[in-house]
Amino acid sequence: MKNSGKLRVSILGAGYMGRVHAESWTKLDCAEVIKVYSRNLSRAKSLAREIAAQPVNDIKEAILSGEVDVVDICLPTFLHKEVAVKALKAEKHLLLEKPIALTLNEAKEIINAAEKTSSKFMVAHCLRFFPEYAKIKQLLDSHSIGDVRVMRAYRIGTYPTWGSDNWFSNLSKSGGVLIDLMIHDFDFMRWLIGDEVERVYAQVNEKVAGHLRKGYHAMAILKFKGGAIAYAEGSWALPATHPFTMYFEVAGTKGLLTYSNRKGLTCKAYYEKEVQELSPTSKSGYDLEIEHFARCILMDLEPMIKPIDAYNALEIAIAAKKSAETNRPVQQPLRGD
Repeated sequence: MKNSGKLRVSILGAGYMGRVHAESWTKLDCAEVIKVYSRNLSRAKSLAREIAAQPVNDIKEAILSGEVDVVDICLPTFLHKEVAVKALKAEKHLLLEKPIALTLNEAKEIINAAEKTSSKFMVAHCLRFFPEYAKIKQLLDSHSIGDVRVMRAYRIGTYPTWGSDNWFSNLSKSGGVLIDLMIHDFDFMRWLIGDEVERVYAQVNEKVAGHLRKGYHAMAILKFKGGAIAYAEGSWALPATHPFTMYFEVAGTKGLLTYSNRKGLTCKAYYEKEVQELSPTSKSGYDLEIEHFARCILMDLEPMIKPIDAYNALEIAIAAKKSAETNRPVQQPLRGD
């Protein structure tokens, strides 16, 4: 770090998530975004102008510059492995957008590179930082609803048109909703109850109509080792006029916790004799995520999300994809990739 003591951040990717992360970094007194990278220099310039950073379209400069302390990768998933390994080998602190990679072998390469450096590394599974989801975790850890039996999650909306070169539509590059979208809930569920998935069964839409393509809508059932079961549904298939919708519920032996982003920023706790409405902080989950990672760097703390967490979430998503392809349940852990 330079004399100011601020973390100097290089944002890789000037699309939707690059902008979200850049805005969160600029809110921290302990950090400054100094570079914004995009293959499209005009996009880099647009974002860089807003945050007083330097636009670059040379990825080596964005990563290897001696001015850079932190690399924040918000690039398409199929580019993650090559760029993440390069940043880690350069001893940069690395925040990597989820999913960690498209395949387990690629994830292993990134994790192996991270293990050879003292730099901090975290995959940005942001739901853990969203106040409503964090509140559900807090309540569950306090045993307010007893032992978990069932979980349900919905994450549905329209197709993400912001991807450069329409990369989301190429399932070999994005993985479709199971790997790109529903991995949010796969990670949150296993973190929430502290248990691993042992079996996955999933289905994806097969028919194509209008903007709907194969792999744009999926449903998965997860069986956890401890006996809990979960249902997750994700979609890019809704009309553009439909608002993006998140819903989560967890049922235990003594109650039920729910959250819906369509019903205000509140969680509800249902018990036998009362219903409680809980309003966590309205602070952005992205801001809290970036703040956490910066704190880990400056105070030499272990990030909340370990590399193995990102690997395990990806493994669930890949198992769901294989289940949909074979129309059979898939056991965890996977054998091979």
